[in-house]
Amino acid sequence: MEELNSVFKNAFSVSSKANFSDLPRELVDKIVKKTDLPSRLVLRKVSKYLRSSVDKQVPRYKNIGIIINSKCIKVDLEGVSINYTSVKYDKCLVGKPGRKPKKVDGDNMNAMFDDLLTFMSNPAFRLQRIGITFTDDASYEKFEKLREKRMPFKIVAYSLFFSCNPNQSMNPVMDMLDLYKLRKIETDCLEEESYNTLRHYKESYVHIGDLLVDGVEMYELVPKEAPVNQKERKTMKQRHGKPTINLFKRNS
Repeated sequence: MEELNSVFKNAFSVSSKANFSDLPRELVDKIVKKTDLPSRLVLRKVSKYLRSSVDKQVPRYKNIGIIINSKCIKVDLEGVSINYTSVKYDKCLVGKPGRKPKKVDGDNMNAMFDDLLTFMSNPAFRLQRIGITFTDDASYEKFEKLREKRMPFKIVAYSLFFSCNPNQSMNPVMDMLDLYKLRKIETDCLEEESYNTLRHYKESYVHIGDLLVDGVEMYELVPKEAPVNQKERKTMKQRHGKPTINLFKRNS
């Protein structure tokens, strides 16, 4: 972004009206290629000229992490955090590093989808790893409904990290991924063990095609009223074989 501003200032006199379209296309494309993902989201909204330059870049990224809560959604785009915070009157504040939070129309989850779709809707989109964490039931249910409406297509991610609370499953997330491209699945979730006990389990699986071919499961049982890190019992299991995709639908 600083490089783009520097080139821009040197390209025009003080009295001339600034216009990105007057810059050489090759120069703009070269600079846009060097920008990080959050900066590209900003550039897309400046003008049609910059939007076309951003959209022609190959959308292949390393890591996106999403922590979803009814009050605030945090999206980590390759190390840069963007916060979508709900405020009154069905609006939200979008906070980005080094910028004053901007109030936008609509709730925080729709605002998040608006940004994600700017690059995920590209058929060439590829992602090394995606992580999605749900922290409450309301946001989980809302994501399940909105994802189907806002993102009805499949995206390619080679590795998935998923975290959830009891009575929540991986299905809404699995439905948005191309399973034949997914190579690894990691989970860190809670589920009901008994009326007063939760099972906190961590799993890691190798994924080929639509099958889970090998994996490790670690779990601990904790009282419902106790923090997860207060261990009551811990067991490790090693699983082999080729279980079917039905493992994604866990029963409490």
